[in-house]
Amino acid sequence: KVMQELEQYQRRESESIMVYIREFERLYAQVVSFLKTEPLSDYMKAYRLIDCANLGDTDSKIVRSSLSKWNYAEAVSTMKRIFGGETSNHSLDNSPPVLCVDTTA
Repeated sequence: KVMQELEQYQRRESESIMVYIREFERLYAQVVSFLKTEPLSDYMKAYRLIDCANLGDTDSKIVRSSLSKWNYAEAVSTMKRIFGGETSNHSLDNSPPVLCVDTTA
């Protein structure tokens, strides 16, 4: 049942990216605990996180092209950077993504 929950989990439209990532991580940790091993490679875990986030085509392409390498930590970092944190109310299909620019460099 825990594996099925992870397999079926998709981000709801009303759910922020931060809430989605936390729930994905919670479900994934349950699967790891149940199986006593990592069920997905780091690449596939990143792919699944992005694929199940219900991003529009444009936003999905932006996330994928923004990854410097395909791994889970990079996927999480990229999604947080593009879509903001908990208070972000980014409309995924109706407006361009909010990109954070580091002006201190």
